[in-house]
Amino acid sequence: MAPAPEDLPPDGVLHLAYAPVATELDDLSWQPLTDHLVRRLGMLIQPVPYDSYAEIVEAVAQNQVEFALLAPLSYVLAKEAEPGLEPLVQTLSEGKTSYSAYLFVERGSPFHNVGDLRGARVAFVDERSTSGFLLPYAQLLDAGIIPELDLAEISFVGDHVGTLRAVAEGRADAAASYADVVPWAAETAREEGWELPAFRLLGNAGRIPLDVLCATPGVGESVKIALKDELLRANTSVPVGRSFFHSSGRIVGWAETDDSLYDGVREVQRRVREQRGELP
Repeated sequence: MAPAPEDLPPDGVLHLAYAPVATELDDLSWQPLTDHLVRRLGMLIQPVPYDSYAEIVEAVAQNQVEFALLAPLSYVLAKEAEPGLEPLVQTLSEGKTSYSAYLFVERGSPFHNVGDLRGARVAFVDERSTSGFLLPYAQLLDAGIIPELDLAEISFVGDHVGTLRAVAEGRADAAASYADVVPWAAETAREEGWELPAFRLLGNAGRIPLDVLCATPGVGESVKIALKDELLRANTSVPVGRSFFHSSGRIVGWAETDDSLYDGVREVQRRVREQRGELP
């Protein structure tokens, strides 16, 4: 069902913020999906990349875009800043609506459990990364390690592949990221000409709901309904879904979602805030 004309902006263009740093979704082919939405709904969704989690949260809080594809902690932070933010759908990964966060070490590392990391150097992604900081940080707390006191060094490298690269280049002893980062890092290493060693999992920091596509306040109800319906159909079982998701491999479609699915992230966020006395 096409959206009501009065719910569309005068030029018919709606903007969708996303952060390439967040996931493999930076490598998606947006154009087939936007072309499909123009044909089906008569509205143009213009993807707008932001360089960091903080920037995309700020864009949502300031209502600079109509839609945003947010990583879990980014969604929680954006919802705090703008309570009217509405989750529409979340990404679907190989039939799953959640993924795991891990701490990684090189296969030959002397560290065999998370508690062994006392005195080690740990590479995180960003303070607003769910799998690249929040859950692994909480896992260190569970192991009796206060990162700011008990680690030799904490570094924030800015992206998921970068945490593994920091270990590969001897700048860190352990890397925080999500479960499927290793094949993505291997592909990046081949393309950029650096060597990725074999890694093993030091510890599973827990499961997290996948990224969520949201509407900011002011988006017309008919626009939200129309977009949600089309996205739920755009999976890898149909040509438009295959053209959109082909370069990711892991993400295969969209699924129904709800704000309550992110309550677990909020609980971990509360614990980390209490420890650090600051955001996130």
